[in-house]
Amino acid sequence: MLTEHLFYDVQMTFFLAAQLDTPTGSRMDISLRNAQIEALTLHLRQLCIFFWGDAERGSTDRDAFAADYFPDGEWARSRPGLPAILEKAVADRDVGVAQLSYSRTWVRPADKVWDAVSQAFALASVVKRFADTVDHSQFTPGYVNGMKICAEMFLKGVSADVAA
Repeated sequence: MLTEHLFYDVQMTFFLAAQLDTPTGSRMDISLRNAQIEALTLHLRQLCIFFWGDAERGSTDRDAFAADYFPDGEWARSRPGLPAILEKAVADRDVGVAQLSYSRTWVRPADKVWDAVSQAFALASVVKRFADTVDHSQFTPGYVNGMKICAEMFLKGVSADVAA
């Protein structure tokens, strides 16, 4: 059941980051760009928690984690470490996205800046590692390769932009 949802988060993360890697033109583009950043933030956070999170023992919560698809401790040993640039996505839940609350603290505009392209770039290595090491039979056929292709296409696009 998770296959399509996981693929969607991977696909949206890399497609949105690629779109955000292009310059904007008019003031009208600012609203669209902000919406893209907010959407990317949600997908990126989902994936960071999926790849680097672990289920709490005895928890009845049914959140999904990459570790669920490996024997105990294997994913934690084989996954890359959480890149520093992604720590904000996992740790900082009060960045002003998807919540309107009286308890939300004021955040300086400079602290709200998400380097979306760099964050997606940092995420690509764990997506590729997961696709290379997970048992594909646990997922709908073709989706794990699709996740890897999304990451690789994004990396090639970013590399091409850097080279130009």
